[in-house]
Amino acid sequence: MQKISQNFVRESDIPNPLLHSMEELMGRKFERMIVTIDQVSYEFIGFKSNGRFISFPLLDMSVYSNIVDKNELSCDKNYRIKLSGFFFGKSNGFETEKSFFIINTLDNYTNYLTTLKSKYRSQINNIKHPFNHSIIWSPCRQDMDLFYNVYIKKMRTLGTLPMPKSFFYGLSGCKDVLFLKVFDIDKNCRSVSISIIIKDVLHLIWAASDNKQSSNLFMYKELIKSCCNNDRVKYLNIGRATNNSSQYKFKERIGGEGFPIKEFSDNKPLNLQSKLPKYMLRLYKMVPLFIIEALSEIIYKRFIR
Repeated sequence: MQKISQNFVRESDIPNPLLHSMEELMGRKFERMIVTIDQVSYEFIGFKSNGRFISFPLLDMSVYSNIVDKNELSCDKNYRIKLSGFFFGKSNGFETEKSFFIINTLDNYTNYLTTLKSKYRSQINNIKHPFNHSIIWSPCRQDMDLFYNVYIKKMRTLGTLPMPKSFFYGLSGCKDVLFLKVFDIDKNCRSVSISIIIKDVLHLIWAASDNKQSSNLFMYKELIKSCCNNDRVKYLNIGRATNNSSQYKFKERIGGEGFPIKEFSDNKPLNLQSKLPKYMLRLYKMVPLFIIEALSEIIYKRFIR
């Protein structure tokens, strides 16, 4: 497979509501840092946090504003550097335990199915539970409420702090945002996802389900179908997964091609994983959702620095 694009995304290609929502989420403006990679100096946008610079945490591609003369500016040596993007064989990139997955056979849904093993093709074509779905570009605030109701429950189950609801409200009305919901015959919402199109890549960034495997698979199926019918989309980024995990294998089964995620640092790989102890995880899962929602608004702005 050819490279889907440059290793990094230009700031001007990012939808303005996403840029604005990121700044509102962090409670401060984007900062900029010059980083030289492969003899090219990029001015990346991002945030300084706990002694490191992180370029655009949401994407699997780091975001830069300009390419500058190497002698024009230099890196701020007081900060270690982490770019959340990926590299193809860069010597200054460190392997992480995660990969992200791209589906690139999107010219025709029938052609896409032929790339799958017969077992998984049959599984997709014969989803047993009767589901329906709705795909909405430029979702409104009510759509975001529906998404958040499923999303926050899933984050609590995983023991992960959800992003604040206000962040998603900031994306409402954006023409480059796609909201997909899957519901059963009783109109109960089972799976939801929020994707953002940047240039010719649709990035599936947030997805959640009620743990019913078939509704999750149905959601991916309809998202892929939608991409095949959209001339703007050439590639679908179905997100990252820990290597050799069940999610990793699932993304492979549905046709995703895995790319190892590497991180660039001026020193050594940065371990950004933080897992709750088991006893704290059990307590977290008992916290009422309205408290988790309120805490997420406070924690992102006051403590994620």
